[in-house]
Amino acid sequence: MAKDRMDLWLNDTQGNNIEVIISNNDAMAIGALASLKEHHKKLPIFSVDALPRVLRFVKSGDITGTVLNDGVTQSRVLVKLARDLAQGKPMNKGADWTLENNSIRTPDIAIDQDNIDKFLK
Repeated sequence: MAKDRMDLWLNDTQGNNIEVIISNNDAMAIGALASLKEHHKKLPIFSVDALPRVLRFVKSGDITGTVLNDGVTQSRVLVKLARDLAQGKPMNKGADWTLENNSIRTPDIAIDQDNIDKFLK
């Protein structure tokens, strides 16, 4: 669907005014990339998920960057939080997360050409 939508936008009279693509997930970024290639265009593409296929596109320069929503860190934070609360400790003392509007916020990790090699396996 992302490819089809990108095709429509690129074929529109305003298609040449598109400067950057920011997608809500890596699957959408892959669709946008396919459309750009068919239209022989190169634009910066940013995404979220850090899927292995997109990491390879970041390495090749086809996609500018993606964001890792770090499930490992999120799990570690939840275990630490549960342990601290069970032991009566303050819940965010020395933590690498914040409590914001009743939500736990862990840092996301931006992945681009500068750090891609840390994430490719």
